[in-house]
Amino acid sequence: MTIAQKQPEPRRFRSLANTLIRSIAGAGVLCTLVVAILQIALTYREHRENFESEVRSIARINVPLLSVNLWDIEPDAIRRQLQLIAERPQIAYVRVEAVSGQKFEGGSPTHRDDDRTVTLNIPYPGEKPGHLGTLQLTPNTGQLYRALAGDVLRLLAGFALLIGLICIVALVILRRQLQLPMQHIADFAASLTPTQLTRPLILQRPGRRWRDEIDEVADGFRVLQDDIRQHVEKLDQLVAQRTTELEGANQRLTAANEDKNRYLGIAAHDLRNPLSSMRGLSQLMLEMPLEPAQKQEFLETIHRTSDELLTLVNDLLDVAQIESGTLDLRREDRDVGKLVEERLVHLGPTAVRKNIAIKFETQGALTANIDAARFSQVIDNLISNAVKFSPAGTNVHVSVDGAAASVRFTVQDEGPGITDADRENLFKNFQKLSARPTGGEKSTGLGLAIVHKIVDAHGGSIVVEHGAQGGAKFVVSIPAKNTKDMKVDDGS
Repeated sequence: MTIAQKQPEPRRFRSLANTLIRSIAGAGVLCTLVVAILQIALTYREHRENFESEVRSIARINVPLLSVNLWDIEPDAIRRQLQLIAERPQIAYVRVEAVSGQKFEGGSPTHRDDDRTVTLNIPYPGEKPGHLGTLQLTPNTGQLYRALAGDVLRLLAGFALLIGLICIVALVILRRQLQLPMQHIADFAASLTPTQLTRPLILQRPGRRWRDEIDEVADGFRVLQDDIRQHVEKLDQLVAQRTTELEGANQRLTAANEDKNRYLGIAAHDLRNPLSSMRGLSQLMLEMPLEPAQKQEFLETIHRTSDELLTLVNDLLDVAQIESGTLDLRREDRDVGKLVEERLVHLGPTAVRKNIAIKFETQGALTANIDAARFSQVIDNLISNAVKFSPAGTNVHVSVDGAAASVRFTVQDEGPGITDADRENLFKNFQKLSARPTGGEKSTGLGLAIVHKIVDAHGGSIVVEHGAQGGAKFVVSIPAKNTKDMKVDDGS
């Protein structure tokens, strides 16, 4: 079956007023037929009663006369009397039979054998027992039917005139009170356009002290019209809001794409340099005869460069995990002061080589619910940065303090500090500080970004301040209890 076949055929339009008029006319005709049937029955009954009354009247008046005429044997008088009886409209045929065998009749002989004939006995005069003969009376059914037909026709004509007048009056009233207002509403609804939804509906109806269904329909249409207008306005606002959100998302995606390209360029550069250095030194070792001291120097350089390369790769993997939200924190209650002491054992040799003293202070056992491995990255990065940017002969101050609700880890150096320009982008990916490391160390620009995200994942905060002796001061606050989800917040 095709789509065209499934569509219903358009229905013809028929005015509601015309439909009501047809219904009224049909109901009137039905009522007329019912009344006509009742009238026929009543008229028939009335004519039967008239005939019976006529028979009684004939019996009361004519039977004594017939009795005398039969007794006196007056045929002419009998015939005249029967003729008078037959002239009555209710009587079609009359017949007298005497006991002597004489027969007299009047009227139409065709009704002689009618089964509705009434027979009366003619008694002797003077109340003598017995009877002189019989009188037979046949009703005039033609007169009965003509009377019935006349009455029914008059009734039908009267009802037809009445129904016609009712239909004309009803048509005028329905057209004025129903058809015209409904047609006005339909034309108004058909003429509405999306730009004219607020155009008011005004019905031109005569003033009345009451309301009807047309007023209810008009009010309902106005309410629907207002609801549609409000819905369209809300949709417009929603579209504008979604458009703004999409534009913002598109800008963020564009910025993220630009950042990605820039990050890839920076990462490629930072990966290419150590790899090129390692490749060049290893090639020299393979192609040239070197003294043991030179080989030792090359191997140390290759080892240091591989450490830098490994650090960069690890940082890139950490950033990828954090940004994707797949980095889990395996929390446990740990003494932050002892954890810092453990990390200082590994970080101490670097500070000794640069003649930098690390001074550590703690208030005792301060426990926090942390991922020890991830928080160790925070400790290592902040202390390493302090050593990296501090000149020889200075101090790096490390402390752990706090209260029952939180633990604070502080690292302060005596280096060049952080400029205002660097402070705005301090915790973003691949953001390198304007100040150069004092020992010529490499910086990936990812360390502080990773530190910030790990601290945020623990439900903590990190701020940077100016140190009391110059340089930079990083303060990390961690809640003593777990207040964050186990998944790292990716910032979205």
